[in-house]
Amino acid sequence: MKKVLLIVAFFVVAGAAQAQIGGSISGHAGINGAGGLESHGGLNPQSPILNNGTTTFNNVFGTNPGEFVPSTFATYKDAVADAKANANKQPLTLADIARQAQAEKKAAETKSAMVLEQNSDGKLVIADPKKQ
Repeated sequence: MKKVLLIVAFFVVAGAAQAQIGGSISGHAGINGAGGLESHGGLNPQSPILNNGTTTFNNVFGTNPGEFVPSTFATYKDAVADAKANANKQPLTLADIARQAQAEKKAAETKSAMVLEQNSDGKLVIADPKKQ
């Protein structure tokens, strides 16, 4: 009697352990096609998935650049005209780019290194130029 209980307990534990990995003791598949040790097809048998070691996973994320603005399409004539205009443009030379950069620097507002303000007593006080 003890041997029978021991054998029954063994099959219950083995069946529970096998059920955790998707199979059964008998090796016959259930309804979803998950097999046991010697898998036989069920109602929906699954084909085996072969892993050749080339599977890659990538993390993908994005940011919201602002309000959504739908894109617009140009007509064919407009697109051809733009392409012809861009084809006839001469690229900027390094000297032209340098001249543009110098002009932008001159046009930019100069920031003062030190700002003096007068307090309520009439004395000059050094103020933070970032608060201006």
